[in-house]
Amino acid sequence: MYPPVIEMMGGPKKALERMEKIMGEMKDEGYAFTKYDVGEAGDFITEDKKTYVIVPATLEMSMPKAKVITKTYLLGISPDGGQNMVVSGRCRTGRRERPGESAPQVACKTCVPEN
Repeated sequence: MYPPVIEMMGGPKKALERMEKIMGEMKDEGYAFTKYDVGEAGDFITEDKKTYVIVPATLEMSMPKAKVITKTYLLGISPDGGQNMVVSGRCRTGRRERPGESAPQVACKTCVPEN
């Protein structure tokens, strides 16, 4: 997970506790992730000494009265030219990041398809 996201969640231990709590609540309410397909990585883009890549994905989720299928994008961020990547799942179809959110602006403006 992207380090700024972990810090926003209160550090590694609290981030894990929060994610486990959220997943438990979702399960209790009848929500479940049923499928997650990852596509081919896009072009690597370097700016401000960081390398970014967008990877498309499709998420399927069941709910008590519905099923959702949505296209999403994983954002890979590397401080060392792509040798090591951390992932932030914050770039999504149909929206751009707002100032103060965890994903770098350059990656969202440069890489995420409009459709």
